[in-house]
Amino acid sequence: MKKFLPVIVIAIAIVVALAGNAYSATQPPLPAQAGAPAQLILTWSANNFYPSDYEGKALPAGGATVNASLEVAQGGKLQDVKNVPITWYLDSEYFVRGAGLKHTTFTVTKRKGDAHSLRTVANLPGGDSEATAIVPVVNREVVIETPYRGVSAPHGKPLVFRAVPYFFNIASLAELTFSWTAGGDTQSASGDNELSVNLDNVQNRGTFPVSVGVRAFRSPLESASDAITITINP
Repeated sequence: MKKFLPVIVIAIAIVVALAGNAYSATQPPLPAQAGAPAQLILTWSANNFYPSDYEGKALPAGGATVNASLEVAQGGKLQDVKNVPITWYLDSEYFVRGAGLKHTTFTVTKRKGDAHSLRTVANLPGGDSEATAIVPVVNREVVIETPYRGVSAPHGKPLVFRAVPYFFNIASLAELTFSWTAGGDTQSASGDNELSVNLDNVQNRGTFPVSVGVRAFRSPLESASDAITITINP
């Protein structure tokens, strides 16, 4: 019996090895085992109002909701992380955690000039990976647009001014009121973000001041203003 024992042990080892190879051949590689290191892509944007032709980043003012998203890339492809534990931290404090939690939101509580820090950690099979982002806080703004900003306007020609708001916590212009002042005359507050001035009725030549104040009627603390002075040709 003793002389056959090595043969039996070798046979068992071969069977185990073949079984292991068969198992590994049927399992897809885990993200951390595919060779290239995993890369976390963290993005964010503020859920507030800005013009449709605005090409910059949507920045948050106080009280805004920020949407944050995470993707995991490896080998040039986005990975499925629905079972990966993902933890979010806001300003160095634990915020939320969940399996496959690629999206979260938070409300801005800081003021202009300050910033929120955002960090996310993904517990990948090959080890933890993390990404960070800084979310700067800005003021709400309004800009008076006119073809004659910085150049002279001809006398006797109607001028149109348009108030363009940025970063208010609203869904549409219908949630704002605009208060215009042109040449010292104050207009009644309304929902109209455009003002037309007939220069035939302007007696003075030289400079002509125009200003606008904008306020969210559901949240009066959300406001902004702008003022310009145009030059009128004789």
